[in-house]
Amino acid sequence: MLKVALDVEGTIDAAPAVFASWLNAMKGSCETYVVTGMGGQGDAANYAGVAAYLSALGVGPELYEGIAIISGDAKEKAQAKASWLFDHGTDIFIDNDKGNAQAAIEAGIPLVLVPWASREGDKDDGNRKARWTVEQKRARHAAEKGDEM
Repeated sequence: MLKVALDVEGTIDAAPAVFASWLNAMKGSCETYVVTGMGGQGDAANYAGVAAYLSALGVGPELYEGIAIISGDAKEKAQAKASWLFDHGTDIFIDNDKGNAQAAIEAGIPLVLVPWASREGDKDDGNRKARWTVEQKRARHAAEKGDEM
């Protein structure tokens, strides 16, 4: 069975309805895990906070097998995420942070995807964390075209 891991900030929360629908469609055909640096340490309170945040986004616990909370600075988190992915036999990893994606690739994860609209790292405008939700991008595009959303 395929194992899929997804990040929260800038990934699931950038397009929560899309991810909830996709995860629901994948139930039974793969094991899905949330692997995030959100919430700091991996204690029970932080786990509950991340689970509550996901539920508020429409991504309830029925859509994933578990949550792994990774702590540390950006480089430590990237390496720790990559190690977690490797240790758990992850086949597909989705994360908006290009540093995390690179670390996962170097760890040998077969398919690593970066949602382009909400990506982080090495942006042309020099802003490492210029993230956008799908709704923000659509509204911006509609405004540029002169349409109303």
